[in-house]
Amino acid sequence: MTAEAVVSELPSEAHAVPLNSVALFGATSHCRSRSETGTPMTRPPLLVRPELIVSLAEDLSRLEAGDLDILGALVDAPVISDWRFTPYVTSSLVGAVTGHPILGDRPFVATSGLYAIDPDAGWARTLSRWYGLGRRAGVRIDG
Repeated sequence: MTAEAVVSELPSEAHAVPLNSVALFGATSHCRSRSETGTPMTRPPLLVRPELIVSLAEDLSRLEAGDLDILGALVDAPVISDWRFTPYVTSSLVGAVTGHPILGDRPFVATSGLYAIDPDAGWARTLSRWYGLGRRAGVRIDG
């Protein structure tokens, strides 16, 4: 499956930039450091650990430069099967997972935000980790 085909399946809210056969994903968000009155706002709790963003950025930079050992990255990666895209603010995958370092083996999970995927090569990179891709879920048409 080409990156263009992957992108065509995404909800319109998702932004994607195809890179060769890889699709890189992200969603834009806006935040302000001051309230409407101009007074400083209290800092909200972080929704994601900064080291996850750093790890993701390093992986995406190496992926774009062609300097990433995908097979090495997938050695301890969980495998998500029956996967499909989900219409969250950022794209993610849902499916059955095996070998997840926190969740173990589960019949249904939703990943963190999806940032890169190459279905033909069998991998995906979410905010928190690499996934090997098992078989893809069949498409169902209801009604």
